[in-house]
Amino acid sequence: MSVNIGQATVTGVGFVDPPHGQTGAAPNNFELHPILDIHFASASTPPVANFTASVTTVCVGQAVTLSDNSTNGPTSWNWTLTGGNPTSSTSQNPSVTYNTAGTYTVKLVSTNSSGSSSPMSHTITVNANPSVPTISVSGNTFTSSSSTGNQWYFNGVLISGATSQTYSAMSTGAYTVVVTNSSGCSSTSAATNFTSNNPPVANFASVTKVCVGLPVTLTDNSTNSPTSWNWTMGNGTPASSTLQSSSVTYNTAGTYTVTLKASNSTCGAD
Repeated sequence: MSVNIGQATVTGVGFVDPPHGQTGAAPNNFELHPILDIHFASASTPPVANFTASVTTVCVGQAVTLSDNSTNGPTSWNWTLTGGNPTSSTSQNPSVTYNTAGTYTVKLVSTNSSGSSSPMSHTITVNANPSVPTISVSGNTFTSSSSTGNQWYFNGVLISGATSQTYSAMSTGAYTVVVTNSSGCSSTSAATNFTSNNPPVANFASVTKVCVGLPVTLTDNSTNSPTSWNWTMGNGTPASSTLQSSSVTYNTAGTYTVTLKASNSTCGAD
């Protein structure tokens, strides 16, 4: 006899044994002892395709990673990536990039020795990036070609609060603007180099109390790259100087005012 148990076949066989205590001639009756002979058939189930995408809404040029989750032990994969780069793949977990805005279908068929799955599909939405902005310059005022969505950067570092269409540069360096649209997609301008033309800010250090006849050292700390200096020292000796850092001596007790004017070749004096 045979009995089917799932994918196993059970076959009943037996052997003859004389009744207990009987010997000699062949018996008129016998006992049948069953033996089970079980044979298992190999599985014959093709895969069930399934996968996830790292993101389902992206910007043009942004990569999407596809992760295979197929069941029943697939050994090969066939991805159809219409409109993407690449347009197809046989990797288990490929990546794809889309260079044009639109809606695209990703399809997976997975296969093992028993056959292939039905196709499994997901949809990827690709949003357009804004136009690459340009920067126009007038003096130290930069203007983005985009009226909205601006963020200014200096030497690659975000300038906090600089989100207007215009920005007034103060320091020498490279400026860029990043424009972001309502879909969250961004484009970055080419860098614009700027050289500061701000006038010097005069500043100096010295002691403020001395005895008659002792020299006072005046140390220039002016900013914005001065190239000339004009010291006025009241009734001191000397009464004036054009050195960057000077000294003065007072021969009479009293209170005196020292003045420094620093200049550069571009923007005059302070």
